[in-house]
Amino acid sequence: MDAKTIHVPVLIVGAGPTGVICANLLGVYGIETLIIERSSTIFDFPRAAGLDDEAMRTLQAAGLAEEMLRDMVQNVPMRLYSAKKECMAEILPGTREFGWYRRNLFSQPLGEVTLRKGLERFPHVTLSLNMTLRDLTQDETGVTAKIYDEAGNEMTVCADYVIAADGASSKIRDAILKISNEGKTHSRKWVVIECDDDPLNAHIPHFTANHSALTSA
Repeated sequence: MDAKTIHVPVLIVGAGPTGVICANLLGVYGIETLIIERSSTIFDFPRAAGLDDEAMRTLQAAGLAEEMLRDMVQNVPMRLYSAKKECMAEILPGTREFGWYRRNLFSQPLGEVTLRKGLERFPHVTLSLNMTLRDLTQDETGVTAKIYDEAGNEMTVCADYVIAADGASSKIRDAILKISNEGKTHSRKWVVIECDDDPLNAHIPHFTANHSALTSA
C-alpha cells in the first residue's frame, strides 16, 4: 500500500454521539478504530436533552458514566400542560431497579465534549476531523473508503467493517448502499425552548400542547 492508503479493523463515519460512543466502546475492547467527521467543531446547539437508563448503561460500559453525570441532572420529573396552561399530567420516575434513573437531563454539546475526550484514553482510536467520505465499496474481504480532507487531498481507507454514523441524511445509507429508510414518525412537530430566568422550575421539563394539536387530537 502507498502512503495514502491505510488499513484499520473498523472505520466509523460520523463523530456525533452515536459514532463517538461506538468508538469508545471499541476502544474499551482494544480494537483499532478510525473515526472521521466532516466538521471541525461540535455543533453548539442542544438538540438532544435527555438520556434514559439504557443509555446510561451504555455509557457505563464505555467507562464514561461518571464523567457524563457531571453535566447532567438525574431523576427529573416531567409535567404536561394543556393550551390553557393546565397541568394534565406529572411523571415522577423515581425508581432505578435497573441501576440508573430513567430520566436524565443533559446538554448535548457538553456531552459530546465528554465523549470525545474519552477517546483520548485509547492510542488505538483516532479521531480525524475535516474528513469527508467520497465513496465506499465492499467485497467479501471488507470495505474500501475514499476520503478527502478540506484541502481536497484524498486517501484510501481499507477496513474490515464500517459503521455508518453519519446521521439522518446518511450518505452511506442513501447514496452508496441505497438502503431504504422505512418507518414513520410523529406527524406533529415539537419545538424545544431553553430560557434564561424562566419562572418555571428549571429542573422540570414542561410540555405544552398548542391549540391546533388539541383540535386535531
